[in-house]
Amino acid sequence: MGRQLSTVSFVVVVFFFFEIAQICMCLNNSTLVSCIEGEKQALLMFKKSLQDRSNRLFSWKGNDCCNWEGVGCDAITGHVNKLDLSSCYWLNDIEYNFDQCFKLRPFKAPDVNSCLLELKYLNHLDLSGNGFNGSQIPVFFGSFKKLRYLNLSNSALGGRIPDNLGNLTDLRVIVLGGEEYQDNSETLFANDVDWVSKLSSLQHLDMSFGQLTRLEMLDLASNQLNGVIPVNLGYPVNMSSLDLSKNNLNGIIPISLGSLYFLNLAHSQLNGVIPNIPVNSEHLFLGNNLINWSIPNSLCSKTSLQSLDLSSNKLSGKIPNCWNGSSSLELINLSANELSGNIPSSFGNISTLYWLNLSNNSLQGELPLALTNRTNLEIMDLGENLLSGHIPSWIGETLSSLKFLRLPWNTFNAVIPHHLCQLLRLQILDLANNNLTGSIPNCIGYLRGMSNLEAASAPTSLSWSDQEGVKQVIKGRELEYTKNLRFVVNLDLSSNNLVGVIPEGLTLLSGLHGLNLSHNHLSGEIPQKIGEMQSLESVDFSGNQLSGRIPKSMSSLTLLSYLNLSHNNFSGPIPRDNQFSTLDDQSNYAGNSFLCGDPLPKRCPGNYIPQAPGLPVGHHEEDEDDKKEKLWFYFVIALGFATGFWTVIGILFFKKSWRHAYFRSIEKAADRVYVEIEIKVARLKKRMANNQADLNQ
Repeated sequence: MGRQLSTVSFVVVVFFFFEIAQICMCLNNSTLVSCIEGEKQALLMFKKSLQDRSNRLFSWKGNDCCNWEGVGCDAITGHVNKLDLSSCYWLNDIEYNFDQCFKLRPFKAPDVNSCLLELKYLNHLDLSGNGFNGSQIPVFFGSFKKLRYLNLSNSALGGRIPDNLGNLTDLRVIVLGGEEYQDNSETLFANDVDWVSKLSSLQHLDMSFGQLTRLEMLDLASNQLNGVIPVNLGYPVNMSSLDLSKNNLNGIIPISLGSLYFLNLAHSQLNGVIPNIPVNSEHLFLGNNLINWSIPNSLCSKTSLQSLDLSSNKLSGKIPNCWNGSSSLELINLSANELSGNIPSSFGNISTLYWLNLSNNSLQGELPLALTNRTNLEIMDLGENLLSGHIPSWIGETLSSLKFLRLPWNTFNAVIPHHLCQLLRLQILDLANNNLTGSIPNCIGYLRGMSNLEAASAPTSLSWSDQEGVKQVIKGRELEYTKNLRFVVNLDLSSNNLVGVIPEGLTLLSGLHGLNLSHNHLSGEIPQKIGEMQSLESVDFSGNQLSGRIPKSMSSLTLLSYLNLSHNNFSGPIPRDNQFSTLDDQSNYAGNSFLCGDPLPKRCPGNYIPQAPGLPVGHHEEDEDDKKEKLWFYFVIALGFATGFWTVIGILFFKKSWRHAYFRSIEKAADRVYVEIEIKVARLKKRMANNQADLNQ
């Protein structure tokens, strides 16, 4: 009986203490636990070092720092374990929405105050989206051994990334990059990133790479990393995406790329040959490097590959002609290399292809007929090659999805086929610098993709337009459009042998931004309806045989900022209304002998007096009155002068005695002047002689 009572008593006592512990923990979580005094003082010191423009830290007062905004504490010990002063709303540990960031950085400081060292139990530190004046990431961050989350993105921290961040072995998320809102002039860089290989718990990284067994995505783009890519990179089994683009990496690309489906090593200084990419790779970006040799046939068999960018390298030889119907390629960019030979006919087998860029090589021959099968093709850029023959009519007949057709700097001849007018979605047509003859088709006005109605639709399937671009000459300069490509509408037929007039149908292209017909043999006048092309920003008609007056309707082109009408046969006054008042460069109109008016030095003949732009009607009337008064004033003066002059001359002419008396008086006056001068000279000589005698004595 006693033993049973003892057992029951023990159970009761245990239950009692358990309940007491629960009550204490609840109290501890709510009111009893407050932050550590030393850590509170450290936070107050850190607040003092910040410029809090949004008064976000108004709650940082009182004794309990655990209740301050952005501060978190351990529920049992009271130690500060979280400091979140980010300017953005974070959806979770690794996903964030920049659209909800503050437009102004909430906190600014010359550097990160070292008083944070007092917070030894921090496991979450977020200072993203603030302004620390380009100072270096503090070395003391490597002392936060319990840190699991570190976000310093867009915080204006620059300089060399400290190696001792490798001490943070519990770190699971580290974000050091970010360009979109950065305003510091000094970017982050690292001599090497070996320290990252020590972060064995890392799950998300936006800055570096290494032997990271749990890593899935690695993004080091747009930094100043230099040196070679380590051969023992390791490529964790879970890693599927690697982006090291826009750095200063050099050396040879590692032959083995693990199981990556996305690889971006563009814009570095990597050399060697194209590596063996994994079977499941989908996107390969190796553009703007020093890769040489040739394109391997093995790329033809990568059926999962969707994007292939080998542009701006030193690739030579022929393009493999082994592409088959099982390919998933959507984008092929082999531009700016040293490739030769013909365009492979097997490109016609790739049913998914919508972007083909082979520009700036040494490709020869005619366009392969097999490309007629590519009805999905939206961009075909074959400029800067040695292609020849006619521009085939099947381009307009079958490539109905084309939005950008670029064939400049080749040797295409014959006429512009009327079939191109069937490309109703076309936004860019660039046939410049060829040997094209004949006239501009009047049906060119059917290109609805160049009208305001259709131009806004733009490409919808250009998912990699941030990576790829199209070059266009607009406003006299060659520019490469990437992110804004979908908004570019341009027609360039310059530097050919085109004849005839500018067709009226061309003025239907009201969505055109750039129009270049320069350096041809075009004649006739500029269409009067050109003023209806309200989207025009750049017009170049130079180097033709155009004549007549410059249409006044052109002055209504309010977006026009570049105009070149030089070396034609234009005549008459240059319009000075509206937009033309800003186009005051004489070179825009040079080589037109019969043009007159501002900004040319040649004044217009007759009664034409150029009007100052922008003056109201009343001002014009006042100017006319002033001009009439001046004309009368000068007329009266001239009349008075003529009357007085001929009155004197007439009398002398008819009265011989008066004429003789007049000339005798003039002779006497001249004699008196002569005598006076001789006397003055004699006196001056005598005085100089006396002065010289005095000096000799």
